[in-house]
Amino acid sequence: MDTATAARIINRTAAKPGYRHEASAYFGDRILITVSQFDARNSSTLVNGTYPVRVGGVVRRDHIVETADLRDVEDVTYALVNAYLCFDAHETREFLRGPDGEAVFHPHTYSGKAAWERQLARPTPGTVDEFGARVAA
Repeated sequence: MDTATAARIINRTAAKPGYRHEASAYFGDRILITVSQFDARNSSTLVNGTYPVRVGGVVRRDHIVETADLRDVEDVTYALVNAYLCFDAHETREFLRGPDGEAVFHPHTYSGKAAWERQLARPTPGTVDEFGARVAA
């Protein structure tokens, strides 16, 4: 699919509440999808199990997609969903804290990145699908 068509499909797709997304031609046969979250919280200010401090402005993440791999609206929408999932995974890794307050998978620390990569290299422990069957990685 050409970059203009893929970007147009994404730009005409409704956003997840509290978010905005946009796509534009990037380089060659790639598009850049930017996912933005409004009313974001500061992950450094954990107080009694909550994050009360709002980030001024918007939190955003860029995602690059090869349009040569996209055949139809389903493929483009899947690429957009994947951009949201990458955004959410990054933010979740920042915010989830263990009992000691440590973000084990924090994406901005070496130890957090290394721990995340170790987990990606193995099957997800205890994961089952909606029917109770074990999910392989």
